[in-house]
Amino acid sequence: MKKKYAAFILDIKNSKSMDEEVRGNCQKKLLKIVEFINNIFFIGLEEKIVFAAGDSVQGLFNNANNAVLSYHLVKHLFYPYEIRCGIGFGTINEIIKTIKEEDKHLNSNFVDGNSYHLAINAINTAKEKNYNILIFSDNYKNDIVINQILHTCMTLELLQTPYQKDVFNMFNLLFPISYGNKQINSFYYDFVIKFLKSNLQRYKIIKDKFYYDDLYLRISQYLSKNQIDDEKTFIKQGIFIDTLIPPSLNEYSAQLLGVTRQNIEQKVEKGNFNEIRKLEVLAVMLSEENY
Repeated sequence: MKKKYAAFILDIKNSKSMDEEVRGNCQKKLLKIVEFINNIFFIGLEEKIVFAAGDSVQGLFNNANNAVLSYHLVKHLFYPYEIRCGIGFGTINEIIKTIKEEDKHLNSNFVDGNSYHLAINAINTAKEKNYNILIFSDNYKNDIVINQILHTCMTLELLQTPYQKDVFNMFNLLFPISYGNKQINSFYYDFVIKFLKSNLQRYKIIKDKFYYDDLYLRISQYLSKNQIDDEKTFIKQGIFIDTLIPPSLNEYSAQLLGVTRQNIEQKVEKGNFNEIRKLEVLAVMLSEENY
């Protein structure tokens, strides 16, 4: 049986309607994120993520699990702009792969095969049906389940207020879905702080640079040390525990934004943070076990 891979294609939503300056800034931001993702997931990458066109990138993962985790990370780093992603799980052209291995100047754009065809179909269908992400493989039953879970996450996020979206973005960058990914460490937090400041720059607490940097350093050190190695521990007796978000994150986020803890707790409840997180973890679990 031929080995299967997860081809990963991602583009910027609504890029054609952006003016040149905004579009250029989006491309610069995506370029930095791609470099970061290639470092964070280097073990899980068969082919590095590279730009395929001005607004599109593609790569090849050795499993669907890492591809889904990468989508979530890119999505939250790229905030408040939006991305669309197509993942295809299948084979690649082994002859082309051999040619590429012999010529180190070639990259992911040269690789071809069934997984890439599925990924192209997935992202084109996502555009047509207004999904943020679709996974296509030769197992249609698995595809339907995981795609519906991910679409439900998108639907719940669309119900959030702008403030809830900001806090949700902060939560997901400070405490990302790692599912055992040991790359969530100090290197990760050193990179994320730059994006978090940019994403949340309209809040007054950001203006006090020394206070913010000191607080962020203490928070990142605590979270990187206590990052739960595997979200499977969140499941007991066949169900998720009540919250997948550590309570300390409410207090840290409140300090960063200069609001009360109760204010953040309200946003967590009204914005369905825990329910969305449970569905996202479920999608990651399914991508690991069924592909």
